[in-house]
Amino acid sequence: MDGKDLFPGRLCRAYAGGAITRRAFIATFGRWQKENGRSFDCRGSADAAGVRLSYRGFTASVSGGRIRWLSGSWRDRRGRSHPVIEGADSVFEFRRKVDFALREEGLMGGAVCRESLP
Repeated sequence: MDGKDLFPGRLCRAYAGGAITRRAFIATFGRWQKENGRSFDCRGSADAAGVRLSYRGFTASVSGGRIRWLSGSWRDRRGRSHPVIEGADSVFEFRRKVDFALREEGLMGGAVCRESLP
């Protein structure tokens, strides 16, 4: 594996090339996530404060059928900071927007891991 890399490219290439089984890939990828403090799962939680989703380090709140999360901030000419709040209508859209933002910032590795299973 690639150690503390942003994405385990060698692992994905090994799986795509047939060098390891799917079961071995899943187990190794899970260990890599834990070792690197990464979570590629979208998880939800609910309590008295509301409903929240968490995906790749972004935490969103759900209210009124809309998903909202803080994606950054910008400064005006006076130096005041203003939040940038993104929104999505579905969990799928939330995940895609987060993935796109991370890819644009170069935080996701260039390697893409794809399965050719039906």
